[in-house]
Amino acid sequence: KAHPFYGKEALFVGDSISYGSYDTPPTYRNPSASWARRLAQTTGLIPTNISYPGASVGDTGLKNVEWIYNLLKRQMRTSIKKFDMVVFHGGVNDARQDVEPGTMLPKDTDYNTLKSAERTKTFAGGLQLMFHDTRALWPDAELYYVANFKLVPGSVKDKDMNAYFEQAKLLCAEYGVHYIDLYDDVELYKTFDFESTDVLPDLIHPTSPSYDI
Repeated sequence: KAHPFYGKEALFVGDSISYGSYDTPPTYRNPSASWARRLAQTTGLIPTNISYPGASVGDTGLKNVEWIYNLLKRQMRTSIKKFDMVVFHGGVNDARQDVEPGTMLPKDTDYNTLKSAERTKTFAGGLQLMFHDTRALWPDAELYYVANFKLVPGSVKDKDMNAYFEQAKLLCAEYGVHYIDLYDDVELYKTFDFESTDVLPDLIHPTSPSYDI
């Protein structure tokens, strides 16, 4: 109960890794799987996990690819909770679907411009719109963005994630969002071998012990 997260209402929104795909039973397909469940167990926060497999930060326009902003807006329209924390994750599916990284616009940019189709079809545009709307609805919430651990080049169409995460860093600084950097975490890779199928069976999704790490 002494942990600063204890009793805090926390919203998790992202893709399959935030959702908990490949997390083993009884957590697989549990809405509090992945990091949400582990943080709940170790800190006492109260998780709501609306992450969805295959979701992207930028709007791909593809019917079979969920847009993370839509997940967030549905929660905003229906939720009676006032969240103390919001944890964002995403970007891998943007690289896999050839979504352009895009560029951040100033914080005071007209809202109609921020939500224009030209903007939201990019990674930076989608993430900026999410940060803007979350700050507007829950101004006192602590916001976090998790930059995904590295993946073998073939799993993201021979791309690295640098261009996406550079924009994420700028946006986090602009909107006061905590940037959780798994991508460049040297210490993480001492125990987390992203090129091993024992750690990532499909070279994308972690096993349960890998989620623990």
